[in-house]
Amino acid sequence: RCLATGQGERHQGRRFSSDLSVDEAVLLKEVGYEPRGLVIGCGVYHIGIQYQNWSNNEEMTGLTQVMYAARADAIRRMQTHAAKIGAHGVIGLKLEVRIDRGSEHLAEFVALGTAVATTAARPGRPWLSDLSGQDLYLLVRAGYTPVDLAFGACVYHIAHQGLSTWVGQATQNVELSNYTAALYEARELAMTRMQEEVRGTGALGVV
Repeated sequence: RCLATGQGERHQGRRFSSDLSVDEAVLLKEVGYEPRGLVIGCGVYHIGIQYQNWSNNEEMTGLTQVMYAARADAIRRMQTHAAKIGAHGVIGLKLEVRIDRGSEHLAEFVALGTAVATTAARPGRPWLSDLSGQDLYLLVRAGYTPVDLAFGACVYHIAHQGLSTWVGQATQNVELSNYTAALYEARELAMTRMQEEVRGTGALGVV
């Protein structure tokens, strides 16, 4: 929907686009934020051939590296776009990862969000957040300020079970221990990497 303010005076400035709801737009205005426009960044990478030991749980480091490289490109391009239109941050950030393991072996990382600006912002590159307009409103009212987006990823290969093991478990209720171990290991790696990104940013925590 198109918006206007005042009593019919003509707006001479730049028009903005956004994916904000009405509630989000109103709440942001109450805490001093104005939308500047939709911003996007993307990175497309070719995935090289990676071999794994089918009998072991192990991280597929090549795919993890592709995730980080494609994400870094998408985020950098989004921040450049946001800075060009005078934004101080991005909210409602949506990150979408598509892995094509078909003939072309492509990984695509797309970032989309609404750039916002405020008179209370400090100089520097725009911060990024997946906060909704309502979330940002509540945090600002509570005295918090967004710092940046933290990210952690891990692509993990789960060991294959032997035929005899599979047949022996087919009629039983049993824990698939290889899946459980892989889940814990992959989660720990991803969480540790996210926490490493937070260090040095001055952030108090991650929401």
